[in-house]
Amino acid sequence: MTERIKTVRLRECAGPSCLDFIQPLFKNSPRRGKFAPAGFGCRRKPTKRRLGSLALWASFWAPMRIKAIQDLSQLTDDALFSEIAVGAALCVSNACQIDGDSFLLNDLKRPAGSQILRLAAEEEAAKVLILLDAVRCPRIERQSDFNRQLQYFNDHLAKGIYAQYCWRRPHSFSAVREWVDRERKEYYLDGPNNVDWIFYNEILRQREETIYVDYVENDGAHFWHDPRCTDELELMPANSRSPTLHLVSALSQAGCLKPGVLRILAKFWRAQTIDENLTVHALFDLNNNCLESLHAVGLLETDDSGVINTIANRWLFPLYPLDLRKDRVGKDELRNIQRDWGFYE
Repeated sequence: MTERIKTVRLRECAGPSCLDFIQPLFKNSPRRGKFAPAGFGCRRKPTKRRLGSLALWASFWAPMRIKAIQDLSQLTDDALFSEIAVGAALCVSNACQIDGDSFLLNDLKRPAGSQILRLAAEEEAAKVLILLDAVRCPRIERQSDFNRQLQYFNDHLAKGIYAQYCWRRPHSFSAVREWVDRERKEYYLDGPNNVDWIFYNEILRQREETIYVDYVENDGAHFWHDPRCTDELELMPANSRSPTLHLVSALSQAGCLKPGVLRILAKFWRAQTIDENLTVHALFDLNNNCLESLHAVGLLETDDSGVINTIANRWLFPLYPLDLRKDRVGKDELRNIQRDWGFYE
């Protein structure tokens, strides 16, 4: 039983046993004093108001769990949409603020810090798309996919895949699956002959090289990596914004992150079949039909053609059917492939 469930049940208590449970939490506590409500450490008559106060304090002092996104799977649809609406709005606001700070550093000709913040802004924006794909997932029929989709919220590789995904223009869901299968491999081969060298996952490598100093081994050679000297380090063009942030900003402006709209999005998208036969042209029609249904009930909060076109053209196939977790590939397996090509005899 989780602490949160304990707290909910505690708030439903209405008898002396409630005090018996709460008092040990505060008795002889070093933090007890002016911050503790009256009633701790003494046996006062339990009134409804006092019990409510004690339950609130017990909730405050209970151990907190971070990264509890998986708990959303326990909610009803209405509660789920309300929670996701709050979280998605926070992610958009945070991403926009970080992105703005990134431009400030860029103007000051501090590209290293600017790139770090831009990366953080893209990941934060990607979390909005991850939550929306959880809404679009038919959670009853595909419960395992729904639970896995929620896990992507705290997965750096999954967030990186979503951020890179927005730069692409796939012609079909089949093409998306092939691309994702390549991008999630832990190690891969590349070079002039496509098998010359072994590389670490590009999305994770770029993320870590942008932020951290590291001691690196590459085919037996060792060196220190300096994040200030990467090939990707350069000043951003003025008014440059990642397509990920551009898309989630458009979705926010259109009102697509509100609970009522999320309910309609879920009903519309859960009825769709997402498989290899779905083309980008069919996806474009689905996006337009979805926007028209929102407009018909007065929930589309913009008539800006630029915003509408961004959503219609750039909100791509849902990724909930795909595994975005790291695909463990051993270096020995890749070296065997190299030997088959005549390398490292």
